[in-house]
Amino acid sequence: RDRRLELWQLAVSLAGDLAGHLHPNRSRARRIRVLRPNTSETQSVIFLSHNRLLVESHSGTVQVWEPPFVRPMPEFPRHPGDVIAGVSPDGDWILLSRNSGLTVMRNLTSGDTRWRYPLKADAAAFSPGGDLVAILDERFAAVLNATSGRELCRYDMFKRGHEQR
Repeated sequence: RDRRLELWQLAVSLAGDLAGHLHPNRSRARRIRVLRPNTSETQSVIFLSHNRLLVESHSGTVQVWEPPFVRPMPEFPRHPGDVIAGVSPDGDWILLSRNSGLTVMRNLTSGDTRWRYPLKADAAAFSPGGDLVAILDERFAAVLNATSGRELCRYDMFKRGHEQR
């Protein structure tokens, strides 16, 4: 296939009836831009803050596109097998889950590593304020300080108990 991504602006107009109820009248869509990532097939697209897009491909590359979406920033370096597990609320940090059994927090612009945690994230999420990270694998759930990576709490789902750190 041509491996392009299309950005569309969607709009729905509403019409009211005599009783004052609103009903969708007509859906309008307008193509804003066609992106041509220089990667293999796209695996995922994540909207970041400041209207940025993060594009992850099956080949392991990550690109960030900023408005006006003419060309991407330099590709984000990562290890083969890394999977994006989470993105910080400000869009500046990502959590990468590695096959080696680690979760790594890296800066999306510089690629600098902030911390590593010895749990392969099956799922991860930042708190709304971005100060905490929750990581979940098949057995454990952990809550970490997002800045330091220090474990605050770990829950073993098989033992049904948690350890306060």
